Amino acid sequence: MKPGDDLLDLPAERGAARVALLLCREADEAAWRLRLGEDDEALHDFRVALRRLRSALRAWRAALPGKAGGPLARAVKEVAAWTGPARDAEVQRAWLASAREGLSPAGQAAADRLAARYEARRGAEAARLRDRAVPRWDRLSARLSRRLARRLEAGGAGRAPFGRALAERLREAQREVERRLWRVAGASDEARAHRARIAAKRLRYLLEPLRKSARASSKEAVAALKELQDLLGELHDRHVLAGELGALAEDGAGPGALADGLGELGRRARDDAEALFGRARAWREEGLLRLATEVERVARAAEGEPARDRAPATPA
Repeated sequence: MKPGDDLLDLPAERGAARVALLLCREADEAAWRLRLGEDDEALHDFRVALRRLRSALRAWRAALPGKAGGPLARAVKEVAAWTGPARDAEVQRAWLASAREGLSPAGQAAADRLAARYEARRGAEAARLRDRAVPRWDRLSARLSRRLARRLEAGGAGRAPFGRALAERLREAQREVERRLWRVAGASDEARAHRARIAAKRLRYLLEPLRKSARASSKEAVAALKELQDLLGELHDRHVLAGELGALAEDGAGPGALADGLGELGRRARDDAEALFGRARAWREEGLLRLATEVERVARAAEGEPARDRAPATPA
């Protein structure tokens, strides 16, 4: 089942159920691969599918069966949260490997020690996912899929089409990205950068079902958002790592080579964050107009209207 142009003409309730049901099946497939424990991409794919599903249930909760948009959506959020520690450990370990070159001997020793710590954490969390999160998801998916399938078959004739409802949500989500992104003041503005990243992610997830649509292709808008999301995601990862390095330096390093190495890694992480913010700021200044134009084009095509450009919001 691949959402296409017919999705836009379905009643909104059926369209929302169709999108969410497809995401359930994507999570099912990734969970099966994660259970086997032989696929390095399974954790990432499982996490992304759950986050997309959670976002869809949130965006369309008024159009979905009560429990699908309420208790079951909260359960999806809980399972998705279990994937965070393993993913974070994997990302930080990869950054340490890439940052190792060019460090002093003390910095390299600290990087190796921290990488081993992250690897142990990743292994423990991956085992916990296979033992707890995947079985929990299997039960949850069965319940959620049944409810979504019933809504997909329920009709909804005479209701507003999914394309019109989607266009309204796209415009709201685009304005939220603009507001959040202009509020990020600098590389150390961790909370606002995180909120901007979440806003970009929610807009991207709304757009993704239309990537292959001939009528309202979202391919260009999704690509622009992926670029922004990657920058803000890496910035978030550097914030997390810098905080952990600071805590380690305060709690247990003491004077000497290890403390020096942790300090060097902390400086490298902060420098990396500054560079990432510079790239995100350049994207903000050059990319928002392109994104706003693309989102408006997709929204109008989803409504069945001719394209019309819209200028992005200016800084408050």
